[in-house]
Parts: sequence; C-alpha cells; structure tokens
Amino acid sequence: MIRLQLDQVLNRTLPALGALVVFTVSIMPQEASAVPAYSRQMNAECSTCHFQHFPKLNTFGRQFVATGFSQTGQQMLEGDSLSVPPTLNASFFIKTRVWDDNTIRPKWDFPDESALLVGGRLTEGAGGFMEMANDLLSYKISYTRSLDNGLNLGMTGFATDGLGASFGFELMNTGSIRNHRPFERASKASQGQGGLDLSGAATGVALHAHNSDFYAAVTFYMPDSVVAGHTKRDTGGDLSTYARLAWTPNLGGNDVGIGVGGYSGKTTATCDDADLCTADVLTDFVTEAWYLDAQFQGEVGGKELGAYLLYAQGGKDDGAANTVYLHNAGYADVPRGLGLDMEYSVTPKVHVLASVSRHDNGHPTLKAMDRVGLGAYVKLAQNLTIQPMYETFSGEQASKDHRATLLFETAF
Repeated sequence: MIRLQLDQVLNRTLPALGALVVFTVSIMPQEASAVPAYSRQMNAECSTCHFQHFPKLNTFGRQFVATGFSQTGQQMLEGDSLSVPPTLNASFFIKTRVWDDNTIRPKWDFPDESALLVGGRLTEGAGGFMEMANDLLSYKISYTRSLDNGLNLGMTGFATDGLGASFGFELMNTGSIRNHRPFERASKASQGQGGLDLSGAATGVALHAHNSDFYAAVTFYMPDSVVAGHTKRDTGGDLSTYARLAWTPNLGGNDVGIGVGGYSGKTTATCDDADLCTADVLTDFVTEAWYLDAQFQGEVGGKELGAYLLYAQGGKDDGAANTVYLHNAGYADVPRGLGLDMEYSVTPKVHVLASVSRHDNGHPTLKAMDRVGLGAYVKLAQNLTIQPMYETFSGEQASKDHRATLLFETAF
C-alpha cells in the first residue's frame, strides 16, 4: 500500500516540484548569509550550528546548546563578574503558508507562525532564549559548567506554552521536541507523534549532562505555563517527570544518534481552563508516554543525507473523574505512532524530502492512518527558504486523502 501511494505521489508531484526547483535555482543569489540571533553572537553563518538547514543541530550546534548558549565570536563587554555581548542579539522568525486538502477550500496563512527570538550569553557557561509574540511564549535560562574530561553539567529553568517538557534540554532532530523537527509540515511535531502529542505547556527545571558521545536529562515540571493558563499553577512540589538519554557518537565521519525518552507522574492543580477540565476543581494531570528515536546525518553518494526515526507511545485513558490524560487522544486504548523523515541534498541549496508514517490514536474502531509525503526544501539563502510538500493519507482515521502545502520561511 505504501509503495502504491508513493507511486501516486511521484506521478502527481514530480513535474510540479521539478519546475519549482528549476525556477528557484535560476533566481538564487551566489552567496548566502544568515542573520538570526545566535548567528550574530557567533559571528558565523547558520550552517556552523545546523545540518542541512535550521533548525536541525549538528555536532557543534549541540555543543553550543549544551554549554548554555554562551559561546561567542563577539568582543565581550567585560567587568567584575560581567561578560556579555555589547549588543542584544535578536532575530525575527516568520513562516507564511498556503495549503489545500480535499476537505476545505485552499487556505492562506499569512503568517502561519511568527515570533521575536532573543537569546544568547549571560556570562561564561550561562545563557538563555526567549520566544515572544503577543506575550512571552517560551523561555529558558541555562547555567552550565564544563569539566576537564569534556563533560558539561547544567541546570535549565524554563517555561513554554506549547513545546513540552523536552524544551528544557534536547539536542536531537527527530521531532521529539516540536522545534527540533526535521522539516516543516502542516500539523504535528513529527510523523512519530501522529497518534499522540508530546508537546504542550510545561514549566520546570531540567538537570542535564552532555559530552561528544551522549547526553542525559531529568526534568521536573508542571504541564502548564503562565501563558497557557490551564491551571492556577498551585502545584507546589507535586511535579511530573521527563527523562531523556541519548547516545550521539561519530561513526565513520557520520553524526549518529539513538535515544529514549519517557514521561511519568501525576501533577495535581486547580483547573482554570473550562475547555480542558472542570473550572476551580482540583484536577490530576497524568503524564504517561515514552518514545524511541534515532537519527543519521552524514554523506551518501557524496551528498548530505539526514534520516530521522521516531516511535512514540502514550498511556491509557482510564476515565477517572477530575483527571486529564495529557498524552492520550481521549480513548481507552493506547495511542502510538511510527514515522520516518528523510532529506537528501541534491545540491547544497536544493533538498528532496520524503516521509512515511503510521499512526494509531487509540480509538476503538477508527484507529489507523498511513501517510506518505514528498517535497523539497529550497534555500534562496540560509535564512530564506521555500518548502513545497504533497502528502497522501489512508486508513480508518484519515479525514482526508491528500494535502498540498507551500511554505515560505524567513529569519531576519
């Protein structure tokens, strides 16, 4: 079935994608430079920290994050217990999208998403990140120390309206966290999260360790934030737990990663969101899910190849009173999803995208959905890109049979 769907996708999309690629290459500038906040701080192009393109981290990018965003290529403003950049490093990120499927009329999202991103060094080994739109959506402050054996130890305090507990500390690009997905799409963080969603509001503290071959984190959090406003945030020390362990070696010159993550616990707080729970009633928020993921970033046939695999599984909804099961679609059966995303660099500026997935949201009868996607990622510049994508859907859960998306992404 998947092979048949892929043939249909190729027949429908390759002519259009080919025309788009030819046109785009013809108007590309010969030199590309990037200007987001961390690029300014490092005085370096985006590809210094990213594999193929933003937001996927390479080995150096992981080191930059793991050491608290504090590395810099700027001349510092130095003083007694002071070492900060002389300017506030910021960038504006915006995505514009046109998309269509067989259930609605074509939709224009101008913008689909936009945010002011501010971040960087606070002092040696410490730094932060903020995402702002109408409000302060997400932020983190990291304090790290590098030991002589190459091990980095740190603590990160964070809050987010929608990126989930893994926002505290995450370095792989498999989509286990929403803003580290392999490439953009019209819904869901990654293909492995189709049957459930590991994102959501979170506020907490992550304790983490990292070196060139591995990283680990334990995060204590409540599944809410000031911006999200789901509860009155009266959790005290009654927190949920997120644990993450990943092996990230360099094998034969290739950047490889294999990891596992898990959510557990029950946070009790007073409900303040009538759409989620009974207002002003003490509610249990159950966080039960786990996932396995793997990635490959290297060269095949002299071209860059990125491959990202994620399997995620949630917990059961037992139907208990005054209880919200956060990683479950609301059904008694266990939700799960398996997805594979791949990206191959035909040229340094033109990449082919492909993905397949199978989702089960736990519904007693309308369970499964299969998806096949094919697209391209075209870099007009490192901070200016176009992404066309065509997807087909099948199975009992599918509410549509196709979706076409054209995304324009910029970062000032």
